[in-house]
Amino acid sequence: VIGDFIMPKYGWRGMFWFGGVLTLLMGILVFLVLPESLNYLSRRQPANALQKINKILQKLGKPLLAALPPLQEENTQGSALGNFKTMFAEEYWRKTVLLWTTFLLCFSTLYFLFTWIPALMEFSGFTPETGRTAFFLFNLGGVIGIYMLGIISTTYKLSNIVCSFLFFAGLLLIAFAASPNEELILLSLVFLIGLLFQGGFTGLYAVAAKVYPADIRSTGHRTGSRRLYDCCWAEYVGQFLYLCRAGCAGRHYRFPAACALTGQWQDLFRLQHCLLCC
Repeated sequence: VIGDFIMPKYGWRGMFWFGGVLTLLMGILVFLVLPESLNYLSRRQPANALQKINKILQKLGKPLLAALPPLQEENTQGSALGNFKTMFAEEYWRKTVLLWTTFLLCFSTLYFLFTWIPALMEFSGFTPETGRTAFFLFNLGGVIGIYMLGIISTTYKLSNIVCSFLFFAGLLLIAFAASPNEELILLSLVFLIGLLFQGGFTGLYAVAAKVYPADIRSTGHRTGSRRLYDCCWAEYVGQFLYLCRAGCAGRHYRFPAACALTGQWQDLFRLQHCLLCC
């Protein structure tokens, strides 16, 4: 939508300027406004930790602390290598494998859809404008889905919501592959897929926060959500299916994305079971 106003006058460079400046402003806003986690403040106890904790507790309407808890002794897990070893220790290795596998499948499906939604619409006989509309609806649905998940999670268990979002997104992807070439039907499915898939995927980060303690959490998340291996194979799958599309009876190349997503929610159910003790 914004591109329709920027591109005619400023071209593609204008879009990069807009995206870069907006990202920079958001980074500054996050740095100034977003507080550190209570877990980190209580475990590491940096300068003015008690005041920062009480400020957060006051905003949450919780009782204030009179003093900080006893400071835990530093262990050998401070280095990246130590954190990595801890993630595969007896207590965490199963959770680590399940979490990383789930992120692998989620990122792969996301990059597949990001790359191929406009092309899928064009291959189905629609105009490039319809393909761009489908991509816009996919992202618009994602924004709405993220807010929906946040609101629902105040009432219901977050891991159950994430599982449900991803499960029904997988069903809708299969429905997308089997649906007739009706523009309204396909665009509606794309919007709902974006709503459920991107909403559930974003909620996965919050679910994953339960897996590791604060001192190794960033290492677990950063390593588990690396895009180098997962987004690359999703791109190769898309290219292969594109080359094979002539012999695939039109839209059958959509099924691998649906299969990846249905496999992803099955893995997430196992992760949910693993998180019950967290």
